[in-house]
Amino acid sequence: MGSLNMIMATHRDTIAQKPDLARVVLNLQKQGSDYASAHPSEMINMAVTKLGMKREAVDLSVKNVELNWKMTPEMIEASKTYAQHMLELKQIRVLPDFGTFFETKISDQLSV
Repeated sequence: MGSLNMIMATHRDTIAQKPDLARVVLNLQKQGSDYASAHPSEMINMAVTKLGMKREAVDLSVKNVELNWKMTPEMIEASKTYAQHMLELKQIRVLPDFGTFFETKISDQLSV
């Protein structure tokens, strides 16, 4: 699953009924990811301050952190692998219907 270890999601109804809200939330994720990627020392300080992580550990691991908000084909495949691992670890009971699970419209719009 590559570097993927967390997924932000919303209900399909939110995208259909409140697309502007979904767009705002994803755009905030985009802005935050872009900023943190460009300012790793600030990302480290935030992880230490807000999450209580040890600075030495974050300093060592930050080079392995990939902040990605785009729903690329690679991310979708990694998400399927992630879901399979979650199923095997009994963190979820059933795999989602991947034919309807992903909606890339808003991500695609913000990628331009």
